[in-house]
Amino acid sequence: MKVVKKGRIILILILFFVFVSCDKQGSDGPDGPPETEVSLLLDAVLKDGFSQSIQIKRSSDTYAYLLALSEEAVAQVRGRSNVGLPLLYKEKNFPTVYDYYTGNKTDSVALFKTMIGWLSAMQLSELCPSKRNQFYRAGYEAGGFTMYKPIYGYPFKGDPNVARLVASAVYAALHSILKPNTDVMRAEVGGSKYAGTLAEVLNQESRTHVTNDGFYVDLRMFLASAPGPYAPDHQYRDDNNPTFPDEKLPNGCLKVDMDIYNHIVEKYNLPDKRAVQAIADEEGGIRHIFGTDKRNIGGMYDFNAVFGQSTIGTTINPEGKMASFFLLIRDAGSSARGILQHTDYSVGPYEYGRLRPGCSESFEGVRKSYTDDRLNVLSNFVIEDNDGHKETYEADGVEKYYCDENGNWTSPEIKSEADFESWAKDQLYANSYPSGHSSAIWSVAMSLIELYPLKADLIMRAANDFALSRTISRYHWNSDVIQGKIAGSTINPVCHATSDYNQLLEAAATER
Repeated sequence: MKVVKKGRIILILILFFVFVSCDKQGSDGPDGPPETEVSLLLDAVLKDGFSQSIQIKRSSDTYAYLLALSEEAVAQVRGRSNVGLPLLYKEKNFPTVYDYYTGNKTDSVALFKTMIGWLSAMQLSELCPSKRNQFYRAGYEAGGFTMYKPIYGYPFKGDPNVARLVASAVYAALHSILKPNTDVMRAEVGGSKYAGTLAEVLNQESRTHVTNDGFYVDLRMFLASAPGPYAPDHQYRDDNNPTFPDEKLPNGCLKVDMDIYNHIVEKYNLPDKRAVQAIADEEGGIRHIFGTDKRNIGGMYDFNAVFGQSTIGTTINPEGKMASFFLLIRDAGSSARGILQHTDYSVGPYEYGRLRPGCSESFEGVRKSYTDDRLNVLSNFVIEDNDGHKETYEADGVEKYYCDENGNWTSPEIKSEADFESWAKDQLYANSYPSGHSSAIWSVAMSLIELYPLKADLIMRAANDFALSRTISRYHWNSDVIQGKIAGSTINPVCHATSDYNQLLEAAATER
């Protein structure tokens, strides 16, 4: 009997230690590595992708901070936070965007390397912006999801773009929570800052200027190539445009892209309230993003701000210092994707000229097509609203109107409604990939998370919803939206490297 009891005690002890060991690895079990392995993954990512560009000592503050970022990202996937953040890595934070998976196979090692690689790329780009192009390429490819991989079609827990977007939110939030000493880290890696202020850099920088001393990131080096269709008179990647393993349709688009686009358009078709909201979101002005903009469309309803009391539980003054700061961030984010849409052939044969959805099937290549049904979806709404204005545009960072309240046209290029409709049709033609709305809103969201880290999940959801409006309004393919947000996430770290970013952020914080 004593032998039996002793055996039972030993068995119980074994089961107890097995349980404790499994519990330490987190509730998701095989989906996440144990905490002790995070440093090994970080070491592998830095060695494989970054070692030729930068040397980081394990004893340095830089390594310690990269490890803290990585551990928080891992914890998020495992369903918790090390620093008190809300849970970011969950599907409801990406509403209606990632509900179309084509498989269920996940590779947890690849996913974690993607997150850690993107975190490392962002943080190192802040410390040493002159090497940002090398860093972002290494970070993007860290998990094996290169530009020659599909843009999407992954299950949620294996989706590299979800991993990168969560990583960008972690990067932003930990700036406020952990308050890293970036001056010390910058000295450790031999980095430098931009000499000018954020406004000066944006005013001087061409969006096609992607040399090492520039500001914008050369997305051509790593961002997944967009599938067709392309405008016939535009240059694009030719042999560099990969053949995706996913099925392609005759118009060149991935079948999954067409299916998702059609699904979203059918789900939110006019006159559905959410579709009308998407039309309203065509305006990306600061008053719309932060204010309570009561523009009424066709008497159907009023809408509130993208980031405001109804979405993140906070009211932000659209006339204050915070909004002024975010105007710069939005402009930087919107221009970030410009290198993939340039028309300067001296830069190289990288003009995508990707046609927008309504121009890509029966009327491919027909500029200013009157048969494009999106003229009713977009232009007719924005040409006139209940304020009596025709449409807004921006020049030198100042919001202006194409037509003032007296009916006088204020743009020299537009002198009549026919001119305006011609301009609108040009906008409906090409330059679809990636989405400027999406890149702008994700840049704003990242800086907003710095100010409100405990609202990071709400901010992410609002930004995702705003970005999705581009597909609902039939203005973008969903792949434009997804990669637009990735492009937007590259810009905040280099904004941090301007001479006055921290001062601007501190001034904005006084309005919280």
